[in-house]
Amino acid sequence: MSFSESRRNLQLHGKGARSFGERFADALRRRLHPNTTLTVQRLAGLFRLSERTIWMWLSGNGCRGEHLAAAIGLFGIGFAEEVCGPAPRHPDDETERLLVRMETELARIRAERSQRA
Repeated sequence: MSFSESRRNLQLHGKGARSFGERFADALRRRLHPNTTLTVQRLAGLFRLSERTIWMWLSGNGCRGEHLAAAIGLFGIGFAEEVCGPAPRHPDDETERLLVRMETELARIRAERSQRA
């Protein structure tokens, strides 16, 4: 995990983290008017919900699971990562080999230090 991913995870889930409802509201707000042509009224129509429900989401109250899934379907994976954090990345073979080499070298260095002491 890179430093920026670690920092983002801390912001999402660590000390001083914002709640799910706040992250959902922020991500939704970025996709509504005036940033795009999508309005609260149109979004309510797309979800077949009342405008009041959308305003509740925007106030940070969160949403139900099926509505989150529908929002991800509508807005894409970027929306999901804003709300839930980045998807775990699986290392490729080269990364895996590099990690093994690093662990081997670290074990060698520790062994040398323990022999000196």
